Amino acid sequence: KNDIINLMKSSKIIFLAFFINILIFAIQIGVALISHSASLFSESMRSMTDVISSSLLTVGIIMSRKKPDSFHPFGYGKERFFWTLLAILVTISFTATISMLKGIEQIRHPQTLSFLHLALIVLFLNLLSNIFMTSREIRSAKRNHPNLKHFFRYSPDISLKTILVGDSLGTLGSGATLFTIILYSITRNTFIDALGAIEDQVRGDAGVRADLNVDVHEAVEHEVFGLSRRGLDVLHIV
Repeated sequence: KNDIINLMKSSKIIFLAFFINILIFAIQIGVALISHSASLFSESMRSMTDVISSSLLTVGIIMSRKKPDSFHPFGYGKERFFWTLLAILVTISFTATISMLKGIEQIRHPQTLSFLHLALIVLFLNLLSNIFMTSREIRSAKRNHPNLKHFFRYSPDISLKTILVGDSLGTLGSGATLFTIILYSITRNTFIDALGAIEDQVRGDAGVRADLNVDVHEAVEHEVFGLSRRGLDVLHIV
């Protein structure tokens, strides 16, 4: 019963993240285009990825709540894992690839950045929104768990785990991109802006590996064997 309640609460957080990410992406892509910043453009692509990922996670949550039928007598719980994996693949195809290409383009054909004040304001607000969402997700994760390690080990909520990992890395990325623009405003070196975009690709790869690790472990232990981690612990004790 507690797991069901926690899943419902985490669903609200994912829905909230979806709408916030749409707003952030719209603002970021507009400022990125007028400022010619490769690092800010990459950050906006990450926000677009967050929008798509949140949408896919939402679909997974809705599908997993379908009632059992003759074709699926044990329900549709596995849907969460499929849509989570799809969200991870979106991260691979969008954030990592586009960020790398944009960074290389800025190195080969450097463009002077403009409207830096707007870029700094947008990135600062983006950093605050990421901190806000990550803190809410952490509070939700720790609601019935003493710490995050316990949450990642025992909670069946794969959707919250995925979005928590993504937003945590997004918070670090927003801070890194903000630092990149500040450094550019001091040095006026476009190579710094290009490196900021490429860094987004490295961070995207790290996020994919972390999400895949969570998704694979959850799928194997919760779905393939039909045992929760608590059940495995009981078996070990017995």
